[in-house]
Amino acid sequence: MNLRLSERDLRVLAKCAVSKWLTTSQLQRLYFPDVTPDAARKSLRRLSQAEYLISFRENPVAEALFPRIEG
Repeated sequence: MNLRLSERDLRVLAKCAVSKWLTTSQLQRLYFPDVTPDAARKSLRRLSQAEYLISFRENPVAEALFPRIEG
């Protein structure tokens, strides 16, 4: 998937690179304070689908976790 990254996307990726785990709520508070939770989740899902982020959920109703990508 060819994805154009915004400045906010780059800041999210940089924060995830230095953090062990971040939740959707934590990322929303830090980088998406002026948008709805659904809009923040959509943006994070887009980054995950483009394989810039990895997301993990214990179950379908649990909040997503975004681990640091080793590499």
